[in-house]
Amino acid sequence: MNVIVFGDSIVAGQELVREETPYRDAVYAKLASYGLNARKLENFAETGTGQFKGQYNLDYLAGWTHSFEGSIKHYKQEIEQADVALIAYGNNDWKQLNPDGSLHTLTEVKDKLRQNIHRIRKINDKIQLVGVLETLAFRKKKAAWHLEGPNGFTYKDMVAAYTEIYEEQGVPVFDIRDYHIGNHIDEYVDDRDHFTLDIHKQIAKSLTDFVKHDYQSPAQRFGETDKYIFKSDLFENSNMRKQLFETIKDNARYGRQAEILWFGLYLNDTDQDDLSALIKMNELPVGTKFTNVYQYYAAPLRYNGKLDKLILKDGTLLNEQQKPFIKFKGQTVSRLLHGETWSKAISKQEFNDLWVKHYVSLKDQVWVWQDDHYGNVSSKNDLFENRKRVIMKFLDETGHEITLKHSETLPGYEVTLAEDTVIDSAVNNPFFKGINVLQLPKKLKGFRDNPDLKTLLEPQKVNTGVKVVISDKEFVWFEPILDLATSKKLNLVNHVFGNEAIVQPYFVNMGLKKVTLHKGRVIGTLLAVSTN
Repeated sequence: MNVIVFGDSIVAGQELVREETPYRDAVYAKLASYGLNARKLENFAETGTGQFKGQYNLDYLAGWTHSFEGSIKHYKQEIEQADVALIAYGNNDWKQLNPDGSLHTLTEVKDKLRQNIHRIRKINDKIQLVGVLETLAFRKKKAAWHLEGPNGFTYKDMVAAYTEIYEEQGVPVFDIRDYHIGNHIDEYVDDRDHFTLDIHKQIAKSLTDFVKHDYQSPAQRFGETDKYIFKSDLFENSNMRKQLFETIKDNARYGRQAEILWFGLYLNDTDQDDLSALIKMNELPVGTKFTNVYQYYAAPLRYNGKLDKLILKDGTLLNEQQKPFIKFKGQTVSRLLHGETWSKAISKQEFNDLWVKHYVSLKDQVWVWQDDHYGNVSSKNDLFENRKRVIMKFLDETGHEITLKHSETLPGYEVTLAEDTVIDSAVNNPFFKGINVLQLPKKLKGFRDNPDLKTLLEPQKVNTGVKVVISDKEFVWFEPILDLATSKKLNLVNHVFGNEAIVQPYFVNMGLKKVTLHKGRVIGTLLAVSTN
């Protein structure tokens, strides 16, 4: 297998920031090539490059532009001889302008990526392409997921654009979030974009797994899961556990797979299959997954459902290979990082929270226990805020709980139309039918009492089929998509919905033509707001 790599500094390797920063020979692509027994790996990635720009000094010295397109043209012979090509761009498309200072749009990002994929395939139609998503960046110690770059689109928009084109073009997507990597700032050596050496090693193992499983991640092989945070005893009958199982079974009716994240010290030291018995006894969906914090660290990157038989000896937890990986001292916990290096001892609560922060990504649907029921949190950040979390539940017209899709642009949930809807224009009011200048005085006579004029600019209700369940101290804000105002000339009358309200926005058509909206169309986003 001959492997080539196109990308930016994240896969090229970055100059030293701290001692553990990798450079070329230690980046994930190089390390993965060993695990895949590749005959040759050629890494054409360069710092600062993207689809719209190369690297000024390097371009000047070499005499050609080191953009994605320029690299394809320059390395034509290497592409002809390659079996696999990794494409690892995106971050610089988000954060950098064009070389002349002009902007590029999200549409241009998509067009460029589509064209460059075609260019590679025109050179070698048998090459296996892999799209590596650059899934997250941090700015000022916070995830830049919703941060708008200088080109007018967010990091989230960029990731979605790359994903869309890869899927459209049949390019397998390597998303490190499927391996629970890249979700926390301590995985980035510069607290911004570039991974630590240890994370490069983890990405390399994950990329090897991805390729060996026919270019599919565990999430792609077994399906995405909703994450349920369960902080009680899983084997003790309780109201919390009852509500957990009921919520999982309700969501299963809509095709949602469940993964329960739990924190009890589970040694698995008997011959009984406790978890399978738990599924059967409580009639949980067969695919329900249980992920325990200690079992996870016993064998990270294991996705076959197997559990280790753990041994607790003198405050140290050993895995099935008799290797220590967790140390308990009083009420504190530390874990083996690599070699002989252990993490700082922290409280069990801090340890559990830190694991969730690493394990859960911004694309996950997360369910937590609050106010005596399980609810879907509006964002991952809400899991760890000191303030009370805003939790919404959504019901359909029959009263059954449903799951709405996370918005691509706002930290809320997409709302769609439950039926085809026509919103008429004011100019189609019967009052104006057949009117001319000669008839105008007659029409205006008694116009205050005209029944047709009384309906002029009357708001029209649209049905989403969604009922909101939320605390009485909270409310939901409905934000319509911009296209309804700019293209359709629809003006929203009501934004706010309280507990147990049916989401029925009212619109006034200020345009000259009637507007037809079809069932299933996204019309806006629901955002939870707390008054505390």
